[in-house]
Amino acid sequence: MLDYYQGKYYKKKQDFISSSSSSTCVLQKSFHYSGYQVGYLAYGFIVINYFMFIICLLFKLLFIHPLLTKILLKIIAPMIILFALKHIIVYCLTKYFFLKVIRSNRNLRQNIEHNRKKEHENYTERQ
Repeated sequence: MLDYYQGKYYKKKQDFISSSSSSTCVLQKSFHYSGYQVGYLAYGFIVINYFMFIICLLFKLLFIHPLLTKILLKIIAPMIILFALKHIIVYCLTKYFFLKVIRSNRNLRQNIEHNRKKEHENYTERQ
C-alpha cells in the first residue's frame, strides 16, 4: 500500500502486450471478446423477452380475464403441483439413496485398488 502511495506501481506481465505476441494473437483476442459480447447480449435479450411475456400474460389473466383464471387454475394447478412433487422426489432420491450407493461403490473400488497395490508391493519386496 505504501508503494502505491509513493507512486510505485508494479504491473503484471499480462497487462502489457509482449513483443513475443503477434498482432494476429491480439486481433484474435479482440474478435473473441466482441463475439462473447454479442452472444451474451442476444441471450440476455431473449431471456428478458420471455420473462416480460410471462409477466404480461399473468397480468392479463389476473386483471382482464379473471373468470378465465379460475378455469385455468383448475387445469394448470394440478400439473404444477405434480411437476414440483416430481422434482422434489427426484432430488430426495438422488441425495439420500443413489448418491450413497455411488459413494459405497467408489469406496469399494478404492479399497480394491489399495489392496492390489499392497499385494503388488509385497510381491516386489519378496523378489
